[in-house]
Amino acid sequence: MEDTSSAVWVDEELPAIPRDIYDITKLTGENLCKDFFEKEGLNGCVLRVSRFMEEPENSIANYRLYRGLDERDGAMAHWLALHKRFKSYEIFNISNDTSFTKADLIDLKHDPRKVILRYYPTSEEIYNRRQWTFPQSIDRVYAIDKAKRLLGYRPGNNFMEYISGLSI
Repeated sequence: MEDTSSAVWVDEELPAIPRDIYDITKLTGENLCKDFFEKEGLNGCVLRVSRFMEEPENSIANYRLYRGLDERDGAMAHWLALHKRFKSYEIFNISNDTSFTKADLIDLKHDPRKVILRYYPTSEEIYNRRQWTFPQSIDRVYAIDKAKRLLGYRPGNNFMEYISGLSI
């Protein structure tokens, strides 16, 4: 049974539990990559990229808080991975950077606006001006600490950069 009391901290150690055929095929692909790395010596890694689809600006902003990705940052992560030689098979979350921490997970699930305004107090004015809504609940936060540490990944187009860069 799924825990609904808090958001989930999604790092590379979180066990993958496929929910549908899409998830099953992704996990199968990851396992194939691992097999080729370990048995054939083929250098590589897996990049689990966050959401980067064309969507309404309010949705993009909300996703950039915890699981969104600017395409330029995603491309940079791929470039970094292509130029890295791995000693062991690695999986990396590739997402925007977030200010949220594990200590925020309960409040993110039940009152994310409070947490958002704690880290990004100027966002309220921007949201009000654009007639946007904050997320009602955040169910997960993607952590990119491993990609920062091992790839040198530093996304530059995060939540505040996105909302500050939009014209009124």
